[in-house]
Amino acid sequence: MKLINLTPHTIKISGHPDVEPSGYIARVNTQLQQVGNINGVPLMTSKMLGLSNVPDPQPDTMFIVAGLLRIQLPDRKDLVSPSKMIRNEHGAVVACGALEVNP
Repeated sequence: MKLINLTPHTIKISGHPDVEPSGYIARVNTQLQQVGNINGVPLMTSKMLGLSNVPDPQPDTMFIVAGLLRIQLPDRKDLVSPSKMIRNEHGAVVACGALEVNP
């Protein structure tokens, strides 16, 4: 099975070779609107406007995308996102232990 990374980041999967970005980034397009503030910190709402750069399914291919994008397309069984994050002693993510799929 071929993995194509549609994020701008190298995907490090514990115990497996890194999956470098493909150069194409699948995105959730949103519009932010300020709805208030707390102690001067803006409070925002986000409205989804659509998705961009999501390719059609391809045989024997899984696309790595952000989890937010994957759940917007629940019927797509070829989309995966990093899961079971592995963190260093400072709490920073250093790899993932699995890839999550839509149910």
